[in-house]
Amino acid sequence: MPRSLSAKVIAHAFMLLAILITSNMAACGGVNSPPMAKDETEVRKVFEAFRSAVVTKNTSAAAALVSKAGFKHAAHIQELALYAPREVLEAEPISAEMYVLMLRMSFTAQQLKTMQPAEVLAFGVEKGFIGNLWQADDQLQGFRFLSSDMGKGQRIRHQTPVGAPVQLVREGFQTWRVDILPELAMLDKNMRSLAKARNLSERTVARAVVEFQSMKPLQPRYFDPLFPPKTAQLGGA
Repeated sequence: MPRSLSAKVIAHAFMLLAILITSNMAACGGVNSPPMAKDETEVRKVFEAFRSAVVTKNTSAAAALVSKAGFKHAAHIQELALYAPREVLEAEPISAEMYVLMLRMSFTAQQLKTMQPAEVLAFGVEKGFIGNLWQADDQLQGFRFLSSDMGKGQRIRHQTPVGAPVQLVREGFQTWRVDILPELAMLDKNMRSLAKARNLSERTVARAVVEFQSMKPLQPRYFDPLFPPKTAQLGGA
């Protein structure tokens, strides 16, 4: 990472990123299917439980409320962290690259290899990849059932929409879970906007954020796979 990025620049970048995330309004369109009272009640219970978990950094509780798609993504991130060479990692969305680098900087190879997807998700909550900038007074508004098993709403703070659309999916009878993929997609979008605002490359800003969060330099070895690459298994989440 270029040494010219001072702590002041990195701190300013974080401020801009927070502004971009909290001010980004997302439309929640779609065709309503008739909502069921029990589903609406359960959706709001899950939203409130997830909000409480990410705000208080109860990482295991937050991970337990993530959808199967989120667990699949976590398994993909773990696979990348273990086996992805630099060129494969850099072909991933910037949020995935940041997630992988933080994992490699935080755990040994053996620790990473034995982690469960729930632990990878819990780490994502701890480091702000999941539930970043949620607050205790955020409310779910405008939730619409787009099908009998999926719906979207918007997180509202003081009557202002914030963050990505909140998407929940049904994964069993009266069991609703939070889909984290829209939030990760918004992180990618916000990193692009932040890089443009600073007239820097997206990767330069992302790596500055990784160094700031980890409080350690991003050494070249963190771009190397921890085990010999398994190319056939690195096709995507």
